[in-house]
Amino acid sequence: MKILKTLSLKEQLVYIMISVLSLTIFVYYLSLNNKVSYHDEVGYFNFAKDIQNLGLFEVANGLRTYLYSLIISIFLVVSSSENVFISKILMSIFQYGVYLCTIFFLAVKSIESFKVKDQKKAFLYITGFGLLNPYLIQSTTLFLTDILATCFSVLAITIVQFCDCTKFRYKFITFILIYSAIMIRPSSLIFLLIMLMLLTYKIMKYSEGKTKQVFVGYAVAAMISTFVFLPQLYMNVTKFNNFTPLIHENLYDSQSKWAVEMLKYGTVVIPDEQPQLYWTNPIQTEKDIGIYELIYKDFFAFIFVYIAHIFGVLDWGYIDTYINNFYPISRLVGSVFLYVTWILIFSGIFKVIRKKEINFRFMGLLISAICYTLFIATTAIESRFGYPMFFLLLPFIGWFSTESRLSKRSLFGIISLVIVMFLISFVLDLQTGRINWFEFLFKTEI
Repeated sequence: MKILKTLSLKEQLVYIMISVLSLTIFVYYLSLNNKVSYHDEVGYFNFAKDIQNLGLFEVANGLRTYLYSLIISIFLVVSSSENVFISKILMSIFQYGVYLCTIFFLAVKSIESFKVKDQKKAFLYITGFGLLNPYLIQSTTLFLTDILATCFSVLAITIVQFCDCTKFRYKFITFILIYSAIMIRPSSLIFLLIMLMLLTYKIMKYSEGKTKQVFVGYAVAAMISTFVFLPQLYMNVTKFNNFTPLIHENLYDSQSKWAVEMLKYGTVVIPDEQPQLYWTNPIQTEKDIGIYELIYKDFFAFIFVYIAHIFGVLDWGYIDTYINNFYPISRLVGSVFLYVTWILIFSGIFKVIRKKEINFRFMGLLISAICYTLFIATTAIESRFGYPMFFLLLPFIGWFSTESRLSKRSLFGIISLVIVMFLISFVLDLQTGRINWFEFLFKTEI
């Protein structure tokens, strides 16, 4: 909170405007999404009602972990209603609050480590681009796990990177957060592995002769926090005879195969339209093989698919998670915001590296983002899979804000890169066989 007290009146007004605009966007999307639930949303809501009616230790679900639906069920109890309208409003407010806290915590902790001329300007850039991202705000209004799992994972990584590792409260909170993220979205397991790697390095390098004590403290915190896994483990053992704290079904095996067939995947809720939207791979490959098999069976096809998946992590396309219009202008506005943000972020990373001023804390964020992207690119990409990368790299936009000046040449470069990203995105959209932005934008008859 110290940073807010140091802001000038003008800077405080800017921060208030950012907050009000973010809240306005949230209310707008909440008004659109509070009355309906689609596909996966229905699954999580029904699972929540099962938990409420049967009890946490009597339910069985082989496709979903318990924690996200348990949170929804708590709001069902609080509202004394099974009405999706009330529970969705409460859940959306909760998710939006966690999202705000994550951006604020990430901004405050990261600028404390900045070696920049103007920390206040860096703070405003990080919170501005973080709190005004329409994709993230929209995602808080849905019964989907992405935003909550992302926030918990990023908070855990941020604590490891920027907080005192000798304090037990941080040890305990870190593992509670990362375990909860896994129980909300199992793919968050990658962040536990990343976190342990970063934590081990940090303890060995910075614990100043207390390495053993710090390791023991973290081990104790890690063991105590495993209670988070118990309901899921109990369900898998008693209902499916499967000793695992993750989901019963092996979805990653399916995802690996879909990754070969598809460059991207989406869900359509347009009336009379096929719900599944596939960005099909234009290169013919063997049927029913995984992404890793593709490496030695058709290396060129693997490189093409893998690069397309990485671009998919950066290009989120439609703001609406469930596509309800193939040609919304909001998609163009959202993409411009996102592309510009990525360009500024990567410019900040380039400047930090070029000046050789990157420290362990920021290197940890960069490593986390790279490791996550390399992993998630082995799956069938959906636009929401890019959320963790955005959070982890967002602090670098603060560096850009105070170390860069936008000349006419830089502005031209940004506009050119935005156009190139749009062209690539539009060409990839052609692979669906159902979306043709070139025809939509350049024909006189729409």
